[in-house]
Formats: sequence, C-alpha cells, structure tokens
Amino acid sequence: MSLSFFKSFKPFLIFISFIVIIVVTLSYVFGVVVYPGEVALRQINFGPKQGVQKKILDAGLVWNIPFYSKIYKVPSVIQTLYLTNNDKESKTTEGVLEVQTVDGSSIFADIYVLYQFINESENISKEQGAYNLLTQIGVSGDLWMQRIKTATINELKKSLGSLSTSEFYNPYKREKAVLEAQYKINDRLKKFGISVAGLLLGRYTYKEMRIDNAIFEKNIQDQEERLNTARKKLGEAQAKTTELEAKWDAKIKTLLVEAENDAKVIMSKADLYEGEKKAQGDLLVSKAIAESQKLKADALKQSGADMYVTKELAPMVKSLKGGVVNGVDPYNLKTWMSKFGFNANGSVNRGE
Repeated sequence: MSLSFFKSFKPFLIFISFIVIIVVTLSYVFGVVVYPGEVALRQINFGPKQGVQKKILDAGLVWNIPFYSKIYKVPSVIQTLYLTNNDKESKTTEGVLEVQTVDGSSIFADIYVLYQFINESENISKEQGAYNLLTQIGVSGDLWMQRIKTATINELKKSLGSLSTSEFYNPYKREKAVLEAQYKINDRLKKFGISVAGLLLGRYTYKEMRIDNAIFEKNIQDQEERLNTARKKLGEAQAKTTELEAKWDAKIKTLLVEAENDAKVIMSKADLYEGEKKAQGDLLVSKAIAESQKLKADALKQSGADMYVTKELAPMVKSLKGGVVNGVDPYNLKTWMSKFGFNANGSVNRGE
C-alpha cells in the first residue's frame, strides 16, 4: 500500500524537486549572500542607474544580475592592522614604524591599529561613507588598507616626531602624541566611512644602542630617586603615626583620670545630698513627734481633759481582776488618778 501511495505522488515529488533545483540555481546565479559582519553595495554596469548605488545592503540574500550588476561586500566589524616586524603577532604585518625625533634619534615602534569600515561619523552618514569608500578609494580591500596604513604612518611620524628622545621615554607625552595622531587620522578617513577605534603603541627600541642604554640607566636612576622619595615619605608617615599614637594615648589617659575624678566628685555630692535629705527627714519626724506630744499636752490642759483621762483609764480599771480597792468613789476621777500615781493635770506624781 505504501508503494502504491508513493507511485501516485511520484509526479508531484518530481515537480517539487524540479522547482527546488530551479530556485537554488537562480539563487546561485542571480543572488549573493551577505554574511553577518558584512554590508554590501550594488554597482550597475550600464543603463539609467549606472554606477555604484548609495543604498547599503544588509546581511542576507541580495539579488544580482550577471554582467548587469555587481555586489561589493565590505566588512563592518573591527579589524586590526599590525605595523611590526614580529611575524608572531599576525600573518599580515606591514613592517615596523620608524620615527625620527626632533633631536635626530631613530626609534622603531610596534603599532596596532584598530579600524572599522562603514562607520557613521559627524556629518557623514553610513551610506555616504560607503559610497565614498568605493568611488574615491576603489573597490579593492588592498586599496582600503593602503589608505589606512598611509594615514596612520604619516600622522604618527608627525606627532611622535615632535618629541625629543627623552620626551619619547615619558609615557604621558608619548601617549598624548599617539592620541593626537588618532584624532587626525579619523579626520582624514571619516569621509570614507573609516574609523580608527584605537591606536596602540607597543614595544619600541632606539636604533642606536648607546641611546637605549643611556635611557635605561637614566630610567634606573629615576626609579631609584622615586624609590628613595617613597621611602622618605613612608618614614615621615610612620613618624607622624607614632607621634599621633603617643598624643592620643596621653589624651586617653588624661580623659580616664578626669572621668574617674568626676565620678568621685559626683558620688561625694550624691552622698552629701543623701545625708542632707536624711537629716531633713529625721528633723521632720522629730518635729512631728514633738508637735504630737504638744498637741496631746494641750488637750489634757483643756476643760475636757477629765473626759480624756477617764476614757484612757476605763480599760485599765475594767481589766483589774481580783483584789479590792476600798475607799474610792468610782465616779471620783481625782481619787482614781491619785491611786495610780497621777496628778490632776495628768503628770506623774513622783512623791514630792
């Protein structure tokens, strides 16, 4: 059953295969693949739109008619140009850069140029830069590289050549000259859509060994002077640190003694305050007791004193058990007081 199914669809499969073959063939003949990291421009060889077209073609399959048009692809990623004699750096080295200083010394320097095509810059669009690249420099990648190399060498020789032999050894002045050269290179190449993203100075040597040795000795001397200066500053810092430690130790000790003395003073004041308050309390209690006794005495002196004494003696008389008290009128208060040794005013009778 499966064989009969295949036979029934065989013409259709043949037709589909034929269509695929035609499409692939047409794509190969009339199409060009622009890979990621590339852009392309189309050139019309004849007709009303003859010449390089300004429109940039992005990655993908773009149409192309043989003999009528041609597609030129330009890499858009950052690439590196090596100006060095060291073949290990790259297979595409362009030779070391030789710089002549203002005082006549020759210096060999390894230069690394990071560049990029089809880059948009100030007042220059990507389309305009790409168009100028193909129409004013050429359609060959070698021509593009030669333009970058020429601009780089010329500007570096100008900027680095403005330094003296000793100034070239100064990293700040040397890097400043390299940066100035990069700005000028970009000014010359930006209209072609070329941008130098980085310009790096690697190893450099002096052509005359005596100069190299002299600068090496001078560098050693400078390093020793900087080392001695650093040691001196370190010693000063350590001495200052020791002085500050001693100063603060003394301050801390002084503060501790002052705090201890202040604590003693505060405790003495607290004890004094406590004694004063206690004495005042005792005085108030004594005054209260005296006042109570005075009030009691005053009460006894009043006309109602007999009633008070009777009230006070009633429980005492009630508690008497056994024995006989003769000759005392139970309602005569004075007689009872006399029997118990009290005077009429309530004081104790001492037998005077």
